Amino acid sequence: MVLKKGMVRIVLLLGLFFFHPFTLSAQFILIKEGGKKIERWEGILQQEVKHKDTVALKKFLSPLRNKNSADYDILYLGLMANGYANFFDNINTQSDYFYHKSISNAKELGSRPLQIWAKLNYASYLYKYRKATLALPVFLTAMDEIAKTDPDEIIFPAASFKIIGYYLGTIGDKQASMLFLTKALAFCPYRCSQRAEILDNLGLLNFDLKQFASAEQYFHQASEMALKLNDKVRYAKSLGNRAQIEAEKKNYNGAIALLKQDIAISKAQGAEQNTMYAFILLGQYQLEFGDIDEAERSLLQADSIARLKPYYLASELQAVKLLKKLYNQQNRETDELYASRRVDVLEAAVMKTDGDFTLKQANWMAQKARFQKNIDQTNLKLRRESIWRYGLSFFTLLLVGGWLLFWMKAKRDSKKQLHVLNRKQKEHSREKQKYQKKLEKANQTLAEQIAFFHDKTNQIEQLQQEIEDLKESKSSDREEKNSKLNELLQSHLMTNQNWQNFRREFQYEYPDFYHTLHQDFPEITESNLRIILLQKLGFNNVEVSSLLGITPDAVKKSKQRLKRKLGDKSDELFSRIMSN
Repeated sequence: MVLKKGMVRIVLLLGLFFFHPFTLSAQFILIKEGGKKIERWEGILQQEVKHKDTVALKKFLSPLRNKNSADYDILYLGLMANGYANFFDNINTQSDYFYHKSISNAKELGSRPLQIWAKLNYASYLYKYRKATLALPVFLTAMDEIAKTDPDEIIFPAASFKIIGYYLGTIGDKQASMLFLTKALAFCPYRCSQRAEILDNLGLLNFDLKQFASAEQYFHQASEMALKLNDKVRYAKSLGNRAQIEAEKKNYNGAIALLKQDIAISKAQGAEQNTMYAFILLGQYQLEFGDIDEAERSLLQADSIARLKPYYLASELQAVKLLKKLYNQQNRETDELYASRRVDVLEAAVMKTDGDFTLKQANWMAQKARFQKNIDQTNLKLRRESIWRYGLSFFTLLLVGGWLLFWMKAKRDSKKQLHVLNRKQKEHSREKQKYQKKLEKANQTLAEQIAFFHDKTNQIEQLQQEIEDLKESKSSDREEKNSKLNELLQSHLMTNQNWQNFRREFQYEYPDFYHTLHQDFPEITESNLRIILLQKLGFNNVEVSSLLGITPDAVKKSKQRLKRKLGDKSDELFSRIMSN
């Protein structure tokens, strides 16, 4: 394949997306004059350095501001945003401000290359910190701009195609992901610093699609290229990926040996995230191979790393699930119970970041955007066709009546097409409403549930009063009315589903209290737990009894029995319940 001149630029990946920090002897960023704008911009972006504080960062980037140029100002804003992201290592308001400002300035300037760079720079930040749904519209608009742009006019085309490919693969659109990664490979020369990384990820996509022969070929190519480029971390990752192929062949000894090499290199290079991934895979294969003790050590190592960063939640959940399975096999009930509770808390947290629900939601929205775009294009085509057909019909009416039949047939066909489109749009609207209901249900907050339960207690009190009043009545249909009122009363009591939703949100809002409760007081039963959690949120004995369908005396007796069971620890428990 022959590339056009300028398309063989060696692209350096900086940070997660554009920025690969390296040590500079210069105290300030260097700006070279002359040459093409794209080359000048790339030359600036290649110099980004991770500073320990924002003062040093501003000083380093000050030449961009001193130029008093709109395009350099856009780069300055984007690099400042990245600097704050590196400093906080998480989503933060300062980064958000600079990213949005960079995008709006690029749009105002009317520079498509800078618009694409600014949007992908922001999308990469959201993607890194597991905000897949928020990143979707940013990626989609950048992809739309890229489709209209010559690759020669894109800043770092290989890196641009690559990050889009990564994101599409993450939300489950494997085929589209492979298409963009293949494009990235075409713009990355043989010894390009990103080539091993792209080959490795193409291997992972083929592996996910169960095309194991192709995956193995890509992994070997990635290993060879990483060695040639002296990219030790990428070489370690490719070894870990090759281990998955060996595991598919049931060659667990080979898989474990490759993963141990991966871990040794990753540790030496300080590649924390890759070390964590390798330990999880190693623990999984050791567990399947029957080496329980080694599996536990590997998974505990992975868990300790995963706890370091909030955006490692999904990996922490994966490690804890495997530990739970291991404890179950060894009949370690206490450890299994603790792991099970951690799984519940982590699943609730992951649901709001990079869980299956969030990624499926992003994929669904991406498909919706593509479908809507197709509808818009079809409608435009139909409008143009309608204009042409009406004009032709008018002309044919002047010539011969026979052309009238042709025109009517064409119009009927057009209506059929519009009918099909309308039907699809209605189906899509129904699906959206179903999804919205699921989303609202999934996002119900603890505060809303507390208000909901207070409202329930008021309704229960009213129903109980009506039942008491009915006992004094001499009405002939008193029994029938009493039965209906009791049925309605039962419907207001806390159901298992209400309890599960309430407990999940309580765990999310008060993880420390919930964790300490189960760790320090294992004697607590499920019925005790319902009373404790409700009273922790301010419900009194009467309200608790109403919600649970028991008497206030039963609530008091339950607490008295728990105090006797806990002994000296009971004061500590009830002190924690009553504390703020």
